[in-house]
Amino acid sequence: MRKIFQRSLRAALLAAAVGHLAAAAVLLPESALGVGRTVQITNDRLLLVLNGGRYNGLVDGFDTDLWCVDVERFASKGNTYLANVIPLERWTPQQAALVRKGALGNEGFYWSDLGLDAVQRYQAAAWLITQMEAYRSGASVYSDLHYQQAIWAILDDAEFMSIYITDEAQAHMRAAAAFIRANPDYGLGQWAVISGSVWPDGTFVPWLYWQYQTFLSPLARVQPPLGSEQVLAPIADAPEPAALLLTGLGLALIGLLARRSRG
Repeated sequence: MRKIFQRSLRAALLAAAVGHLAAAAVLLPESALGVGRTVQITNDRLLLVLNGGRYNGLVDGFDTDLWCVDVERFASKGNTYLANVIPLERWTPQQAALVRKGALGNEGFYWSDLGLDAVQRYQAAAWLITQMEAYRSGASVYSDLHYQQAIWAILDDAEFMSIYITDEAQAHMRAAAAFIRANPDYGLGQWAVISGSVWPDGTFVPWLYWQYQTFLSPLARVQPPLGSEQVLAPIADAPEPAALLLTGLGLALIGLLARRSRG
């Protein structure tokens, strides 16, 4: 009985450790950046939050996580289309023209009172993604729906609000806007905007034909973004102290049980 308990405990601890590693973001390599890249939605690790959340698929042949940021467009398993994959940075006018909503001024968005430009709104959306439990641990929790609503709303360019959002979502939007104003370089060079529905030359397909989703994807990029001398590490979150402590205790316990079983 004791040996069965020891084996079960080892298996549980190892499964927890593997699950923690699996929750880490899957980074998109810099070589996938460019215009008219092929995107295929595979969704073999789909984690829905409302009708958005973490999708996944192949971008220029590379498997990566895809975070839904556009309430006006859609994605489903099996979609294959062309998209512009542009790094999140302070875009030139030419770059901004390749990004969905990248050339809009603040007045072009429904929530213009937030006072953010197009780049800042994508920065705010990236920050909101990192606050979701879906991003942090790969778990689905009810509270994430407020973050997903905030992500959609902060990039909503409709004349009228596209969706109903909760009071919590509005609070998250304002917190994100304040955070980006206080941290103007947040996320630059660490995310890519994947803007769907383009022709091979990168120009956008008219609305009436295809309406493929725009995503944010964590980007593995080592050179500094525009205006910065800092070399950026990939965007994988550092483990929380509690997670490190639990992992250490679990490994120590496994070692102790192994020594006892050999005795």
